Amino acid sequence: MADKYTWTGERLETFITDGTMLEHLHRYAMVAAFCKGKRILDIACGEGFGSHLIAEKAAQVWGIDIHEPTIQNANKKYKKPNLHFLTGDITSIPLDKLQFDIILCFETIEHIEQHEQAIRECKRVLTAEGVLIISTPDKLHYSQQTNYKNPFHKKELSNQEFKTLIANNFKFANFYKQNSFAASFIESESEKNITQYFQGNYEEIEELQSISPMYCIAIASDVKPPLLNGSIFLHKQTVNQLLQDENNAVKNTKTYKTGNFILWPFKMLKSVIKK
Repeated sequence: MADKYTWTGERLETFITDGTMLEHLHRYAMVAAFCKGKRILDIACGEGFGSHLIAEKAAQVWGIDIHEPTIQNANKKYKKPNLHFLTGDITSIPLDKLQFDIILCFETIEHIEQHEQAIRECKRVLTAEGVLIISTPDKLHYSQQTNYKNPFHKKELSNQEFKTLIANNFKFANFYKQNSFAASFIESESEKNITQYFQGNYEEIEELQSISPMYCIAIASDVKPPLLNGSIFLHKQTVNQLLQDENNAVKNTKTYKTGNFILWPFKMLKSVIKK
C-alpha cells in the first residue's frame, strides 16, 4: 500500500496563494487556446492542476512527474476522460516517439543537470511539427542578484545559456520574459499605447526603462511556431485579500497562538489601565 501523500515543498500545490501561483497559472493561461484540440504532454506536471486546466481544451493530455506519490494523488484528484497521469523521468520519457503536438515543460530543467538529454527526449516524443513550450528561471535575476538558493534546483541557466540550449535543438524559437508584480494596469481602449513601467511608494515614484525577467520562456519547433501576444494574468482576489489570507494563516500557527496566550494577561491589564 502506498504511503500517505505528503507535500515535499518542491512542487506548487493548490493551497499556495502567492506570486509563484500567479506565475504558474499565467503560463498555462498563455498557452491554453493554442492547446485546443491537440495532444499535450505536461512534463514534470507536479500536482496536476495545470494538466487539468489544459484538458478543458486539449484533445488528450498526459501529465508526467518523477514523484510517484504526486502522480498517485493527481490520479485521485483530477479525473477527465482525456486526462492521464503517469510516473516518469524527463530524461527517459516512458512513451513512444512522435506522439505529441505540444509539450509543456514549465520550471523543470533547473531541477536536473542533464539538460541536453531532457530536450532530446522532448523532441523524440514530439511530432515533426510539434512545439515545445518551456520555461526556467533566469539565474542572474532569480539567484545571483537576490542571493537566493532554491534547495531543489540542481543547475540553473542564464538567459543566454537557455537560448543556446534551445538553439542547439530547434530551428526556430520565440522568446518571452516573465515576472510577477502586485500592480494596477491602465491602458486606453482607443489609442495605441507604448507601455511605461513605474515603481515606488508614498515616498517616491520612478520610471523603469525595463523589467528584469525572473523566468525565461521559449516556444520552439522545427517549423515556425506561433507568435503569441503578451498577456497579464490577474488573481481573482485583490492583493489585500491575499495578504489577509496570509495573515490568517499566521494567526492559525501554533507559535502565534502560544505567543498570544502568553501575552493575553498583559493585554487585559493594559485595557484596564486605559479605562
